[in-house]
Amino acid sequence: MNIDGVTKEIITDKYGDFDLSSGDVKTSSDKIEIAKENAHHRILSSHKDMFKYPNYGANIQESIGKKINDRTISILCSDISHSLTEDFFLGANEVSILPIEDEHTVHLKINVGENKNALYGKDSEINISINTIEGVTYVR
Repeated sequence: MNIDGVTKEIITDKYGDFDLSSGDVKTSSDKIEIAKENAHHRILSSHKDMFKYPNYGANIQESIGKKINDRTISILCSDISHSLTEDFFLGANEVSILPIEDEHTVHLKINVGENKNALYGKDSEINISINTIEGVTYVR
């Protein structure tokens, strides 16, 4: 599935609940918002979460219990990037991941966009904190 094939998306809040606008489910036709919404779902999904797509998702839960080091961070970044690009939903040049290590936690600033200029705007940013003891502790 390519992002160009998605023309409208249901928008959810950071917990995955429907975002309501004037009492109705909020939808969007904005490419950046669609990319961000889909990326958010892909990043937080585990393998086998979706029956027809067993490899869908970044499977970041696999990092729980592992020591934070360069290898763990590299695997996290690679798995997230793969989940966003493996079916050509986004191109490699449309994904930017900046990891920041902090003891048992990796903070990831992930930007998704339809071109390189969109990669660095706040509108296309997803922030995730993954604690290897507690799991995913922050998503926004």
